[in-house]
Amino acid sequence: MFHSATETVAFTPADQKDRPEGERITYTLKVPTRLDQAKFRRSIVAEGARVWSPEDMRAAIRRGVDRMFEGVIDETEKAEVLEGLETYWSLTDDVSRFGGKTIGAVAAGKEENPELLEMIKALGEATIVFTDLEAEVRRRDRDYRERCADIDFYYSVALIAALRLFVLDWSGLEADCERDEDGLTLKAIGTIPAKHHDPLDQRIGALLRFGEAETKN
Repeated sequence: MFHSATETVAFTPADQKDRPEGERITYTLKVPTRLDQAKFRRSIVAEGARVWSPEDMRAAIRRGVDRMFEGVIDETEKAEVLEGLETYWSLTDDVSRFGGKTIGAVAAGKEENPELLEMIKALGEATIVFTDLEAEVRRRDRDYRERCADIDFYYSVALIAALRLFVLDWSGLEADCERDEDGLTLKAIGTIPAKHHDPLDQRIGALLRFGEAETKN
């Protein structure tokens, strides 16, 4: 189904919902049409932004580890590092299959699932090791570091594009909601509180994926 260009939905960030109604910051978001979705993708590509898949990044870390151990005759430590990576990735994949709601409920003790709970604990331990290793690879390996920079740039551009195209108006902010032929101006985007960037990004992302169904939530 194609949406009309004027279909909108109001979005009030969670940190505003306990404030008096007249003081809340609320954003009016455009429900994306198919054309809007295409414009959104184009605006990201036009800035030269690109994103690497998880498989690409895993391969890049493996290559980084290979380069870190170049010239080392005893490959025992390298083998242990690679095994730790594979363990972390395997646990990440296994846990993610349960879905975010189930994972959160089990981790908080609101649901019982002994198998998942053990995997969550194991993943927590593996994450500590992975975080240290990933930081070391990022520090020492230029190729991996550049791919991380690509991803950071992509998501920064995507956020700006989402706000520019889909935030039509707001209430509760002192600044004007200035727009030009491309959408929300960069000056106006700069007045949106940083703490609202992620909630807005998530809400607009849901609208981009699910469209009209999301306006009912």
